[in-house]
Amino acid sequence: MKQLHILSIVFLTLFYSTFSFAQLTDVVTGLSLPSRILINGTDLYISESGKISKIDLTATNPTATDVATGLFQSFGIAISGTDLYLAEYDRRKISKIDMTATNPTTTDVVTNLNGLYDVAINGTDLYFVQNNTDISKIDITATNPTPTNVITGLSLVRGFAFYGNDLYFGDYVDNKILKIDITATNPTPTDVVTGLNGPIDIAISGTDLYISEFNAEKISKIDITATNPTPTDVVIIDPSTVFGIAVNESDLYISDHDAEKISKLSLLTLSVNTKEATNLLTVYPNPTTGSFQVNGLTEKENYQIYNIIGSQIKTGTATNKKPIDVSNVPNGIYFLKFENGNTIKLVKE
Repeated sequence: MKQLHILSIVFLTLFYSTFSFAQLTDVVTGLSLPSRILINGTDLYISESGKISKIDLTATNPTATDVATGLFQSFGIAISGTDLYLAEYDRRKISKIDMTATNPTTTDVVTNLNGLYDVAINGTDLYFVQNNTDISKIDITATNPTPTNVITGLSLVRGFAFYGNDLYFGDYVDNKILKIDITATNPTPTDVVTGLNGPIDIAISGTDLYISEFNAEKISKIDITATNPTPTDVVIIDPSTVFGIAVNESDLYISDHDAEKISKLSLLTLSVNTKEATNLLTVYPNPTTGSFQVNGLTEKENYQIYNIIGSQIKTGTATNKKPIDVSNVPNGIYFLKFENGNTIKLVKE
């Protein structure tokens, strides 16, 4: 038993060393169920339970200060000039506060909304998720803004990010990222990348689109200029709950809902290891109930599957996107290891 215990420790150490290029550090702790986050200059705004707070990213030991309190559940946040816009889910409205005010108070912008979630600003238009399945917009310069439907009948929209005239968004149910051209008369959604695992938020830096995969407890990314983007893992945050993400030129910030903190990942350090990162593979579906496929293989690869104590339970040869049967494997956590050194956590349900 002692030998098995040692083997387990060694194997897990090897597994997590696969992601050693991605080192997370805590930025601020002791928050209250943080969800969406937003960078504005040197400030990071945080949507917490019942309030909006912010931290100074240039501080050595950032401390969260309240920006707006007395809220219910505010998920989406966006900034235009000195105004901070809030999507107040429970109160079914979009409100705003003047961030330059000594004692900021919320002002209603548009009310009587349903399934209100993310918000994003492009020019003078504020885009928002309504009914969980529709994307609408308002003109924030109007005296009495009236919502206009942009596109309806989607699945479960989560996460907004603009790149030029394209609005990227996540589909939490269908496990994919889509985009629409907001200048089109009748915007039509186009799939950007599929085979994700609960995409709940996205952020863009340069041509990289970062994806918070809630069910996989990880951050992945794609190059949005690629013809057929393939997601690569950036960091795994198991067993915490990844939620909102925000990015600037040097760092990726992550809100950990259950651990009630904000962490960050240095993109400068990550860029040094680009070759190692792009060598990572993904499996889908994960968790699986009977079979899975490996995405990202350029040629056939021999693999071994180990259980949590390091015992080998299956071997074979994997081909890109060809199903691998694990229907006879007991439910649990496993590690899929390839001869090229890649190791992936696999969950059988």
